[in-house]
Amino acid sequence: MAVSGTAKAYHEAINYKKFGRGNDFVDIRFSGTRKYKDFPNDTRERYFGSKTFLVWTTDANHLSKTVDITFLSAGIALNVLDMKDELKEYKGWQKVGYIGLRKILYPILIRGIFFEAVYKNL
Repeated sequence: MAVSGTAKAYHEAINYKKFGRGNDFVDIRFSGTRKYKDFPNDTRERYFGSKTFLVWTTDANHLSKTVDITFLSAGIALNVLDMKDELKEYKGWQKVGYIGLRKILYPILIRGIFFEAVYKNL
């Protein structure tokens, strides 16, 4: 969740704070030139997969979004996978509190804290 929050902060900074201006890989204004053959005139793929499954290799905007989604998904999956055995020790409303705090609120807070800390400093 920490990596997801950090990647989201970079993604948002690239899009809304003009982070990385002047850097060929980071500057969002050059995104199309790295993805397409001759942007905006020729929008065919610059290389195999540059518009689809390898779009994350074209620029920091797509890379940061891919890292965010990947680590967010992995964090959710890992968080849920270990829940079955842990739930056995809780009864009634304790289960609701356990799921609400440890499985939902804490991960959201961790991601949000890292997002805020990084975004504020970019």
